Amino acid sequence: MFAGGSRTIKYTLTVTNTGDGVARSAKLVDMLPSGTTFISASEGGRHSGGNVTWLLGDMAPKAKRTFEVSVKPNAIGTYVNNATASAFCASDVSAKWETEVDGIPAILLEVVDLEDPNQVGSTVTYRIQVTNQGSATGRDIVIKAMVPAQMEFISGTGPSSASSTGADVSFAPFANLAPGETATYTIKVRAKSAADVRFKVSMTSAQSSVPVEETESTYIYE
Repeated sequence: MFAGGSRTIKYTLTVTNTGDGVARSAKLVDMLPSGTTFISASEGGRHSGGNVTWLLGDMAPKAKRTFEVSVKPNAIGTYVNNATASAFCASDVSAKWETEVDGIPAILLEVVDLEDPNQVGSTVTYRIQVTNQGSATGRDIVIKAMVPAQMEFISGTGPSSASSTGADVSFAPFANLAPGETATYTIKVRAKSAADVRFKVSMTSAQSSVPVEETESTYIYE
């Protein structure tokens, strides 16, 4: 998974002289995937122009050497790493690896009352904001709210339609929330009786069936 470029890809490269003679002036060149940032290379590998080079010297028959190189992917996508080993009077040999870097949604739920304190009979507006702070689209986001007994539901607006059954308010699933985007919901209620109440909101999505919950405190007076 890819989250804000914080992950790394580590490649392990092994060069073996499978012949019965010395591989003279052996060399290994790793062409790093486009769109990555070089981090490190083992065994003195030298990085230049998107390549890492190891000068292996002479390798005896059946000799084997292993190296590692690490890069950081800069975005979601498929990364192809190519490596070539060569030696004097020997044919070059190459290998490649493909790495798929996926993203993850990271959805923040925020709830605030726009009026507080509130007198009995007045309208209280709750603003619910859902922000995707991750690197992949959040899907099928569902917002539900529980209206305290001291209030009654008036209306709900947002990127999907709202419905109410008693104290429960539900919004239809919101199909797609792209990285960096915010969806805003609004619920209006009427204050019926004096109390210090808690307005509770929960959120689920296709990627997370465990609800994320937020509570907002609201004071109602006579």
